[in-house]
Amino acid sequence: MSNRRSNIERWRQTNMLKHLDPMRGTENGFFSLIMQFPGNISQVLTFLDTEHEKASAVENQLDRSCYIWAIESAKKRLQELDKIHLEGLSLYTGTIIDKEHTDKEGTTIIEFQPFQPIEVSLYQFGDFFNTEPLHQQLTPAEKYGILVMDKRGVMFTSLRGTMHEVLYDYTFPVELQWSYGQIPNRRCLKVVAGYANQFYDRSFRGIIIAGESTFMSLLNGELNLFLASRVLKMVEVNYGGFDGFNRAMNMSSDVLINLRFTIEKQMLQYFFHRLRSEDGMSFLGLDDSLK
Repeated sequence: MSNRRSNIERWRQTNMLKHLDPMRGTENGFFSLIMQFPGNISQVLTFLDTEHEKASAVENQLDRSCYIWAIESAKKRLQELDKIHLEGLSLYTGTIIDKEHTDKEGTTIIEFQPFQPIEVSLYQFGDFFNTEPLHQQLTPAEKYGILVMDKRGVMFTSLRGTMHEVLYDYTFPVELQWSYGQIPNRRCLKVVAGYANQFYDRSFRGIIIAGESTFMSLLNGELNLFLASRVLKMVEVNYGGFDGFNRAMNMSSDVLINLRFTIEKQMLQYFFHRLRSEDGMSFLGLDDSLK
């Protein structure tokens, strides 16, 4: 997509969100759906069928009619789709309620493609439309790199928001492998630095280097001046791959404190800590949470 087209689509999405955000409905009268490519429409339709059974049991007539209308409108639109676009899908259906919460002001069905590929999926009911992932697209998260080394190879990864990506996983040939405590082969250092200089460009807010201490200090001297200035932290780990990546993440939470990936990881760690405490303050699963 050209820069001009991208800016137009960004402007369109911004205005669409300004229209959606103030809308309010009954307790479950608004349905929000965001799907990333390739999506699973049948799974959402199954979810909507289950919700229809719940909606039919709602006693309040206004709440019930709004709930059912949102479900049936979403189902009809989804059944008309044959595929999800590469950028994903955003679909919002609901009945708008007046400020006194006593009468309907109108209904809405809004569907559009995000201006760039969406990275998350969600479907939920509520009294407002969930547009947070679309807002996050308009203010992109900063990108960080984590380089993890051990004696057998090096893995280059990137982190942005809630997503991480393996840029390259390189296994050292036998002549470049080394043992802990030894001074690494200079050729090995140059190979790792060359890949780091290639993968971590100026779009990265900073990088974290994880590995054996001797290797890290020597590697830092091989990086180009720009990349060396972007090294936020060096952490010592004794293993590579995803085990080393997760360890480096935990040891670097102070410099990645605002990264959504880190925030969600910390939330999950706290949640499982509360579960282990067995104090009755944490619940797992919908049925337990509703009891």
